[in-house]
Amino acid sequence: MATRPENASTERDIPSFAAIREKVNQVFGKRACLWQCQAGQAILKNHHVIIDVATGMGKTLSFFIPSLFRANGIQLIVTALNVLGKQNEASLEAAGIRAISISADTAIDSNFRDIEEGKYRIVIISPEQLMKAGGGFERLMRKPAFAAKIDSVVFDEAHCISEWGSFRPEYRDVMQLRYRLPNTSFVFASATFTPSILADIKRSFNLTQDRLTHIHRSNDRPNIHIAVRKILYSLSSFLDLAFLVPDGWKDGDPPPPKFVIFFDSISDAVNAGRFLRKRLPPEYRHKIKWFHSDMSSRYKETAVEDLREGRIWGLCATDSFGMGVDLPDILLVIQWRLSCKMTTLWQRLGRGARNKTLEAVAIIFVEAKYFDDEIAKREHNKAQRRARAALKRKAGAPVRSKPAKRAKLDLPQERARVQGDDHMEGGESGTPQGLWFVSTEVAAAGEEFVARNADSAPLQEADTPESDGASSSDEEDVDTESQMPTLIDTYEAPSQLVDESAVDNIAARRDLYHEVITENSRAVVRREKQELELSLMDLINADSRGIGCRRVPFLAYFAPANETPASNTNQCDPSMPTGCTRCSLPSPQSCCDLHDPERSQHLQTPCTQKEKRTRRTRIKDFKFGPFDFDLRGALQKWRDSKVRELYGEGNLRQFGGSLVLPNDMLDRLVSCAHFKKLATVNDLKRETQWTEADKYAAEVLQLIAEHSAPAPTAASTTRAARTTANKNGEPGIKPRSIPRCSVCKQPGHNKSNKNCPGYQNPSYVACESTVPALSTSRREEPPTAAASVPPTTTSFRLQQSSTSAPHVYTGTYQFKSYLPDGAA
Repeated sequence: MATRPENASTERDIPSFAAIREKVNQVFGKRACLWQCQAGQAILKNHHVIIDVATGMGKTLSFFIPSLFRANGIQLIVTALNVLGKQNEASLEAAGIRAISISADTAIDSNFRDIEEGKYRIVIISPEQLMKAGGGFERLMRKPAFAAKIDSVVFDEAHCISEWGSFRPEYRDVMQLRYRLPNTSFVFASATFTPSILADIKRSFNLTQDRLTHIHRSNDRPNIHIAVRKILYSLSSFLDLAFLVPDGWKDGDPPPPKFVIFFDSISDAVNAGRFLRKRLPPEYRHKIKWFHSDMSSRYKETAVEDLREGRIWGLCATDSFGMGVDLPDILLVIQWRLSCKMTTLWQRLGRGARNKTLEAVAIIFVEAKYFDDEIAKREHNKAQRRARAALKRKAGAPVRSKPAKRAKLDLPQERARVQGDDHMEGGESGTPQGLWFVSTEVAAAGEEFVARNADSAPLQEADTPESDGASSSDEEDVDTESQMPTLIDTYEAPSQLVDESAVDNIAARRDLYHEVITENSRAVVRREKQELELSLMDLINADSRGIGCRRVPFLAYFAPANETPASNTNQCDPSMPTGCTRCSLPSPQSCCDLHDPERSQHLQTPCTQKEKRTRRTRIKDFKFGPFDFDLRGALQKWRDSKVRELYGEGNLRQFGGSLVLPNDMLDRLVSCAHFKKLATVNDLKRETQWTEADKYAAEVLQLIAEHSAPAPTAASTTRAARTTANKNGEPGIKPRSIPRCSVCKQPGHNKSNKNCPGYQNPSYVACESTVPALSTSRREEPPTAAASVPPTTTSFRLQQSSTSAPHVYTGTYQFKSYLPDGAA
């Protein structure tokens, strides 16, 4: 264990801000900002440093500074994503600093030997490779000589230490380095530090105030316009994203702005990418790609470079593309469904317009169930059902009861629901009135509404059809033209949040968010229904809750409780009248859709009535005829010629004609042509669902017309009407003949009719029976009393008459036969 890094600087060795700026400008060609100099100087003083700065402001440059003044030291940079390691390695190599990125592909013995020998000044590594048991880095850390060379350990995107430990456990193990390297400087950099995350890091790494430098600047991004949209169509259809590629897009039309769409699942990213590709002509479909963790490192690097150079338009990505990826000109960032945390959302939105001279638009698509108006509708429905149940109980009718729900957690949001008005007026938690869910007030208003109208009119639940998939709630929706808007209007935000300044608004929200975060961090039991964070609910409903701006929840969520972000832009560059242009926040052209709705109005898909999709015909099995074989052969020759024309003879021999027309599609064409189902282009699209139908429809329909069987004439398909002449000599319909029974000779039925007097069940025959012949009459009058005699009982067995093996019925059947005395 090293007691002190061998290259630790003394006070007189610490460079001044002027010296740091000169060196940075010489190596990187950039002018270091004042806060970057402060961070680099603190690392050189062997202090622990927390860098809490917005995305795109230059955090990476700040922790590269120590390597410029220490000739023999080794700096470890722990990064969450391998793509960031490659990116940093390339920028350092361009500046003449030897660096290496260690991932699963590069974790080989030769690279670790080079690191031990000091060939690399900076080592960029993932937490998995850093903490791998028996790995190359663990072997190096056991050597005191190597541990003494490590002058600083930097955690880029350090919020992952606290948030990603559940699914990447190595992030919870990195704190062991603090005890292996007790005198080494530890640096934590992120744009999304919350008070709870900072407290967790300080506690886990035992950071004391006497050796800690905290650089905190505003993490706002004023050049990002924030908009929230309700998902209108089915989630699986992705039709809300159709505005990126308008209907009928063709060569020569303007492409969409450079974009990134973030998803929380790989399947959604792939399916959305395929949906957008299908809206493009085949030669442009490579312009949109998907990007996720299952892709190879080479593919990811190529995709990032293609997006940087403009060879592709955009990516459908997960978090594999995100934090720290330095692309300066992304103009559109989309978050599909709000199923992530506030920290993750702000990191993703921060990918837009890292070049501060540009302005980006960030659109958050949210399911309808999280909007206050939809919550109010559900509460209204619940109140109606409760009132109906009360009326049924009063009338004595049975009421279906629901199973009891599991007890809720004792969290501030739960107390707001349970305690109702007492809590909302200022209960034990001190929550300001009206800051939490609308459901508490709306539920009370809904019950009052139902009770007021219960006697005057029958309660009816609206029959509004469910929207095309935006809401996944089990509760029914109510008619938008009902009296429910009066209930929504009953929600009123506190007057201080509306009338006071934005600073006070952020402070009020900050205190509430921090309380909820603290309580949630103590919770152990998982809830039955996943609910969004209060800050996210405020973001969605900023208009209905009186917040008035989409940025307020972000600023309040990340604001420290007792600290104001530093702003020393004038000191950073006194020569400029507005201060330093690199570290100052850009002037916003438009804040959000609540302040400037027209800024992002064109970036949405108009909600139209969804056309009912016609199902294709189910074709019955049939026997191929000469025309069917001719048509199949003609289509095979046609597709071979197309492959030869488009892709060459070599691809035809290797892949065959299925490159143009797959075999299953060819079979479908022949089957539909046999039954005369393909007459127009629309018929071809509907019956085959062929993606190339528009391109080849004319040629295929021509082949079908030339080789399919001729249509049958009317005389051969329509049965000639049987006619006869009436009494006036005019043709008339011949009456149908009446059937006549072959047993009883009576008209109107046949011998299989059970009502026939001579009917016998043909399924069974009597065997082993001594029963005398009975009368064939189904109904026989009983004998008179004078002739009445005790009946004789005969038992026999019945067997099924069939070609298969007889089934013997083992039951005993008794027939009563009335016979005179002495009869046999």
